[in-house]
Amino acid sequence: MLHVVTVVNWVSTPKSIAIFSKVETLELYFVQRREFDVLKMTAILRAFPLLQKFYLQTRCSIDFEQGIELEPNDLVHEHLKEVHLAGFYGTSIQIKFAIYLLKNAPALKRLVIDPKEKCRLVDSYRQVPRARRGRKNRSWNEGERERVCEQMREFSKDVLLII
Repeated sequence: MLHVVTVVNWVSTPKSIAIFSKVETLELYFVQRREFDVLKMTAILRAFPLLQKFYLQTRCSIDFEQGIELEPNDLVHEHLKEVHLAGFYGTSIQIKFAIYLLKNAPALKRLVIDPKEKCRLVDSYRQVPRARRGRKNRSWNEGERERVCEQMREFSKDVLLII
């Protein structure tokens, strides 16, 4: 299992990245509210060929795309079974990323999309000031939730989709 917590802006996608061939669970927490292109996660996922569980937490409520194009069948994540996206606002780029996972992870059994931020790892390392830990988590109204469900439904085949 690999946990990564960052409190700085994402700088750039590396041109080459090491391959972590033994990591089966990856948890990434981006705790700063900054511009964040979630499509960059496809480059990160390539580095974990045996990944089975992926947890991503962000706080970016606006789309911030830096020209990364997702090609059909760009990469198949054949071992990925469970994905949890926290701090998900349902932006068009976030939905595009979730659909990419549904299309390119044939073993995927469970996809959880949650607007709430889950900072258990961050809090355990005390990276988040105490005053901010108790802040109210965002939730969707029924219209937002239904809009996200509708966009994901046609791609969710045999996947348990929890929104």
